[in-house]
Amino acid sequence: MKYALLVVDMNIGSFDPNSRGGILHLVKEHLISCINELVVTFRVANLPVIFITQRYRDDLTDALPLQRKRGDKTFVDSSVGWRLLPELDVSAHDFYVIKKGYDAFCGTDLDSILRRQQVTSLVIAGVNTYACVLQTTMGACERLYDPILWSKKGIAASLPQFEQNTIDYMVAKPGQFGLVDGLLSNEEIIALLS
Repeated sequence: MKYALLVVDMNIGSFDPNSRGGILHLVKEHLISCINELVVTFRVANLPVIFITQRYRDDLTDALPLQRKRGDKTFVDSSVGWRLLPELDVSAHDFYVIKKGYDAFCGTDLDSILRRQQVTSLVIAGVNTYACVLQTTMGACERLYDPILWSKKGIAASLPQFEQNTIDYMVAKPGQFGLVDGLLSNEEIIALLS
């Protein structure tokens, strides 16, 4: 079993207080700290770290219909919104995937990167739990990655009222089906990789 860390949408635009519900900036420092700890752990274990971000053309011709209708330019080429948060511990040795929608597997080379690295299992962190983290998890399930784990302190949502419902639905519990095999603390993830 070989793990990779997927870091979803930890980009500047996701944390803009004037964008998408405007509350992620309240947990930004905590998320960065948690994710950076995982990034270092994966690097020390010589396991892949993959940063995933959303990015569109300025004219939104490659954006989702909803973003085109709203004229949402948060993640367009000419903005800084699509760029990773500068506080993240990123390295030239990490992988980067640019997506056009919620599922980081759809229309990207993410699956190819993971297969070339012989990855079978995933730890997923980032935002938004009920959207891109959820859809990327579903994409991973459809591609038979197993197990899939979520970082307990490394996920967040701009609309927290939907986050707990998503966690309740996705995370396996004794005797219940769930697409996510565990919602683990960093300590549990670090122990798993040791």
